[in-house]
Amino acid sequence: MNDLPVIPVVYLLRLLRQMSQEHLDVESIMRDSGIAVSILKEPEAQISTRQARGIIQRYCGLTHQSFPGLRYGMQLDLNTHGLLGYLMTQQSSHKEILLAIVSYFRVRLPLGIWSIHLENEYFAVSIEIHPYFNDMEAFLTQTVMGSLYRQGSMICKNLTLHFTESALPDVRGAHALLPVPLYSKEPRNEIRFHDAELTQPALPKPVPDPDHNDSLINTAMLLNLRTYLLAHCNQSVTLEMAAQHLGVGVRTLRRRLTHYQMSFGQIKLDIRMQLALRYLRSSGIHLERIAQLVGYSDQSCFSRAFKEWSGITPLAARQGKHPLQHRSS
Repeated sequence: MNDLPVIPVVYLLRLLRQMSQEHLDVESIMRDSGIAVSILKEPEAQISTRQARGIIQRYCGLTHQSFPGLRYGMQLDLNTHGLLGYLMTQQSSHKEILLAIVSYFRVRLPLGIWSIHLENEYFAVSIEIHPYFNDMEAFLTQTVMGSLYRQGSMICKNLTLHFTESALPDVRGAHALLPVPLYSKEPRNEIRFHDAELTQPALPKPVPDPDHNDSLINTAMLLNLRTYLLAHCNQSVTLEMAAQHLGVGVRTLRRRLTHYQMSFGQIKLDIRMQLALRYLRSSGIHLERIAQLVGYSDQSCFSRAFKEWSGITPLAARQGKHPLQHRSS
């Protein structure tokens, strides 16, 4: 069991980044945990149970931050899980999307027992850490709950988090990280979604195209394009680069987009702004950092683009005001 591969390197990288932000000696911690630096160049590799236990225990013993597990979980976003494109492209109900996320977590983070409870007023996702990881229960539970909050808050307006006493003995101070109702000393660890509402845009209706009657091909290409642009949202992707990635000519891609009455620039802008809107509403990330994440060189350029796209400022969007002029691509 100690040598069982259990944690993907992509998650380790996020934990190391958090350690670096706290100015901890990352190389020393990795060495003491039996993790070779060379593994960081293998994103598909996994660290073992023994290594995961070692680095988590060392980090928890050195950090001066409160709720380190919650802080770490908040860094495990959809992009880390490889689910950002899925969320943005699937035209499914909020429950279907969240169930898909949980199914993915079960495989990607096999650390405990996941269950789903459907009630009249809400549905809940709960996690019980495997007894083998009891010595890391608080950190692992907080990590999972923090990440589920990060994902769920993007598509649900009303949620609550419930912790057992062993996972989070006291919720005081945790509201600064998770600005939603928190409850401790509960019978199980779970996140509840109350009257959840999906906020992703629908795909536009195509217009008749006598040269391309295969709407499935056009739709598939549009979804693939969205996924590609999301994965490279902070980069200057050109029409030529996108066409090459999709394996078609520039003229073909432009014609397929015309089939949906849109341009490459429009869809790229809309994806950037949709992602920015989610960051604004579901995180406390500074505007300057959000600008960088969605591909803008400075905050002022991003703010002007966002206001032109939505009709409101980024600050107003963060305060909960709804876009006035949002046009879905």
